Amino acid sequence: MYTTGAGPLVCGPGYSYYLIEERLRGCATRVDELTGRIQSIQGIDWESPAGQAFRQCLYEHRRTMTELHEQISYAAASLRRLADSVAAVAAAEASGVGG
Repeated sequence: MYTTGAGPLVCGPGYSYYLIEERLRGCATRVDELTGRIQSIQGIDWESPAGQAFRQCLYEHRRTMTELHEQISYAAASLRRLADSVAAVAAAEASGVGG
């Protein structure tokens, strides 16, 4: 969560972006956990065409989940930069700088 020296910033410019960024990071963590579960299932020793097809399907799901994790993380980082920028502009305007 975005904080100030005195504690959490409860309201202010950019705060809603920080909240969304935090939720996205939580989603990325859950996706990463699911990816780990898929990988652990993939190690099943099932030697048959059905087993091979099952493992291939799991591999594809794991790859998709990894890409999803990267996209969510990128979106969260972008929101963090936006929130920081909005907060910095508001702080500069409040102090009479740049406006």
